Amino acid sequence: MATNNKAFVGWIKSAPGITISGSIILALLATIDSGPYILVNVIITGGMLALVATGLTLILGVLNIAMFAHGEYFMIGSL
Repeated sequence: MATNNKAFVGWIKSAPGITISGSIILALLATIDSGPYILVNVIITGGMLALVATGLTLILGVLNIAMFAHGEYFMIGSL
């Protein structure tokens, strides 16, 4: 169990961990004033965006279409 705690603490200190933790804390603070429906809205909207991103990645990957992040490789290859 101690190994999992160390991994979690290491993840929280990373950039994605800080970003996700900050987003969750900000969403919780927003719900204090406006009610719990905003928290549900944030979770639903974030889930939908994650599904869209995953779907685009899978579809474009299967079709062998270059991802948006691969632009740097095309730029270097054209030199």
